[in-house]
Amino acid sequence: MDKILLVEDNPGIYQSLVTNLELSGFAVQHAPNLKDAAAALAKGLPGLLILDINLPDGNGLEFCLEIHAQHPLLPVIMLTARTDEKTAVESLANGAVDFVRKPFG
Repeated sequence: MDKILLVEDNPGIYQSLVTNLELSGFAVQHAPNLKDAAAALAKGLPGLLILDINLPDGNGLEFCLEIHAQHPLLPVIMLTARTDEKTAVESLANGAVDFVRKPFG
């Protein structure tokens, strides 16, 4: 799992994540929206997809369900500011392997 696709629209969050992941030895591709994420996935699967839920062009939960149907072995970590338990459960039901709430340390 050397390559990570990070789908996040908040510049402060994605810049911090990209920096830290690259310092840990990962190659990170960033997509600020679902359209760019779909295009990146069409060119080749990463080892991990980190996916925000609230994106400017759609819902990451629905995108996760679509991606999981096409690529059930692709691990997805959902990243969101939502704090409700229903969203966490829905994330896992849609194929995510984990759920991380923002802000995080």
